[in-house]
Amino acid sequence: MEMDEEFLELNDLDWFASCQKKVVLHFATAGRGFVPEVIRRSIEDYEEIYDYFFSGAADSDVEIVESNLPSFISGVERDRYLKSFCDVARKGIYSYDFSHGNKYKLIAKPVTPLVFSKLSERIRNIISKAPFSPTIFIDIYDLQKIDVDNL
Repeated sequence: MEMDEEFLELNDLDWFASCQKKVVLHFATAGRGFVPEVIRRSIEDYEEIYDYFFSGAADSDVEIVESNLPSFISGVERDRYLKSFCDVARKGIYSYDFSHGNKYKLIAKPVTPLVFSKLSERIRNIISKAPFSPTIFIDIYDLQKIDVDNL
């Protein structure tokens, strides 16, 4: 089944892509962010990917990209916001949040990235379908911080 506009607006989706088939990237839409057509085509593939990554081991340390964080009223609010991004980054996945200006910003990054080639073949095939055009939806400065050449 395909995701329609109403589904996308009502759900804060978490979708995944690969960067040069070397590392995995996570995107939280906040119900407003860009979702590639290939992700929208199959709720079943989306759910399979979601379950795969959210059930995975969390053994990486995490770095928070402080300059990309919104303003918070309190430390509790900040911690609540960061929890899901840090949980994903602990799994070795670069975690982005939707921001103003129709872009995603890197919020949390793993110290030890999950290597794309270590994923199951089925998951690699699904993720690699997502066209990765970073200038459309990512602050390109954040992408430059990912050193895929040393993986």
